[in-house]
Amino acid sequence: MWPFFLKFTVSASRVLNVPSEEALKAIQDPVFLITLNPLVIGWSAEPAKPNHYTIRDRLSLLGFFKTVISYTCDFSIRDDGVDTETQAGLGTRLWSKWRARPVSDEPGKTEVSEETTVEAFFLNMPMITRTLKASHGELMDSMKAKLEEGHYTPSRYSQYRPLPYLLPLIAALSMYTWTLVSILLPVLGLFYWLYKTSKDPYDLFHLSLNQIGDEPPRTEWLNMGFWRNAKVFPEACEALALKLTLAAGYREGDRVLDVGHGTGESLIFLLSCPHIPRPATVTGITSLFSHHKRSSDRVHALQASQTQKSESASVVTLYHGDAVFSPVAYKHPLDPKVSTTFDTILALDCAYHFHSRRAFLSQSLRKLTKGRRIALTDICFSPEALSSRTNRLLIKAAHFMPGENIISTTDYIRVMEEIGYVDVKMEDISEDVFPGFMGFLSPRGFAWWLSVHIFSCYVGLGARFVIVSGARAD
Repeated sequence: MWPFFLKFTVSASRVLNVPSEEALKAIQDPVFLITLNPLVIGWSAEPAKPNHYTIRDRLSLLGFFKTVISYTCDFSIRDDGVDTETQAGLGTRLWSKWRARPVSDEPGKTEVSEETTVEAFFLNMPMITRTLKASHGELMDSMKAKLEEGHYTPSRYSQYRPLPYLLPLIAALSMYTWTLVSILLPVLGLFYWLYKTSKDPYDLFHLSLNQIGDEPPRTEWLNMGFWRNAKVFPEACEALALKLTLAAGYREGDRVLDVGHGTGESLIFLLSCPHIPRPATVTGITSLFSHHKRSSDRVHALQASQTQKSESASVVTLYHGDAVFSPVAYKHPLDPKVSTTFDTILALDCAYHFHSRRAFLSQSLRKLTKGRRIALTDICFSPEALSSRTNRLLIKAAHFMPGENIISTTDYIRVMEEIGYVDVKMEDISEDVFPGFMGFLSPRGFAWWLSVHIFSCYVGLGARFVIVSGARAD
């Protein structure tokens, strides 16, 4: 339900003066991780589900008002750490990856890292991101201190006494107060209901956008589309993907990196569209695991059919992870320690969400073959819009994109050149994107109609939809 539900990723790491076995045992202990959080005031576990916990935090709203929230967390033990999935109120979800690995050149030391991605209603995102940034750094420092001082002992199943019966009522009243302060309780409740009732388990709400008439959807596009000569959503989305590949100077036999591919329609486009040549290799990365899994299944099915037709298949490698490589990421296509390079890098309608876009562009430059290009369809702003302090504050307050990604068209080009790209080109296609996309969504029901009106505010604040590309110098 973008743009109402947004995503944010925060990561942290520490080098601990303890053996990797000890650090690994600690992060695989759910109770130890729970009690590290300075906000936690209680938890309970189900005997039948030892890795399923209900946790209660005390939060500060508006800087002074205290509230108690309750949420559930599932722990999945991995060979090198633990993954957690948290379900909280108002559609908030968090996915965390904890990893412990020995420091190669310093025996007896271990790097412990955590990467957390949060999905939440846009109105609540500022409070959530502030809380995450503040608490998770403190959490890491607490872990380092406890393990290095030898204060950690493995915990057994533990269940705290439930909170007094009045506290849940106080918590509910506090959350309502926070929402009322935001003056959006009715809209928030409506969209939470629509979100929960229309959203299937695989995050496939976009399939309905691809449906034409009564026929089941044949594509799974999820971009705003290029509507100049298109009449339906799949046509517009494919037209935008085609313009992107042309801007990237894509050639037959290229090694392609497709970033933020969703459920894989852009991958299938590269592997089967009759209007473009076939790549030698396709590498993809997307942040949602459900999208990664579905993309893998769809690509394997396509390649199986191509094999039956004796068509030569490209080599496809897919990753689950954030677009920007960080020390907590493993098996990432932009990992500087990996020698793989790409002839073409594509980011279709996703880069404005990256943390940050500049980091992604810097990492991508190092992975580009000399003389070859990266191309992105992206959202930035007119220079006139950002010259207004009021506009800047409104854009930032909406939390439509990370603050560091709010940039003008001219500064976008300048930043790419500062990073090291040459022959930087930008095409403003706003008039062939925004009106068509909003016109397509408006008649699809109240939820989409209201989303169009909110999105139109961003356009009114000077948002521009562009195709930008740059090359690595020879």
